[in-house]
Amino acid sequence: MVKFYSQTDNYPYSFPAVTLAYFLRYPNPYSTHVASTDTISRHYDPETQRLTTLRLHLKISKLPSAVLKLIPGSMLGASKDGSTQSYILERSMVDIRTGVMETESRNLEWTGVLSVVEKQVFKRPAETKFPGVSAKEQGELFGGKAMQTTVVETSVALRSRIGELVVVIKLIVLSTYSV
Repeated sequence: MVKFYSQTDNYPYSFPAVTLAYFLRYPNPYSTHVASTDTISRHYDPETQRLTTLRLHLKISKLPSAVLKLIPGSMLGASKDGSTQSYILERSMVDIRTGVMETESRNLEWTGVLSVVEKQVFKRPAETKFPGVSAKEQGELFGGKAMQTTVVETSVALRSRIGELVVVIKLIVLSTYSV
């Protein structure tokens, strides 16, 4: 089974502020589900002005009891209280010249049960306009500066292999016990 989700948002902050916030989100004291974040590699290309980063996040969560009833916790690496840890691989590329940041995050654990891939594209719009508001009024509203925004396109693909496994088991049972 595959499920896709996509959404576009418009953040009322400049592209540099949004990209900085993205990199500062983990670790922080309010995200207690993230145990650690390690930067595996980082490369800046002065010709293209692109920063490429590869990070690994260790996240801790507690599985819902319904999941533990369907799939044994030992199969998922869960402790007795249902808590698990999983690694998330994050790739990002920031192109300062074009004002674009592309990210991709994917789980490295439980991929036999559920694979999640989240992709985001952050873009600095060419010019932010507000219908019905003159340039002079915009300048007055935002302290003499034009309002800066960042557009974010998010897509998530979820793939569960549990349904596929049920079909395979049914085929094996039918082929074994058919007359």
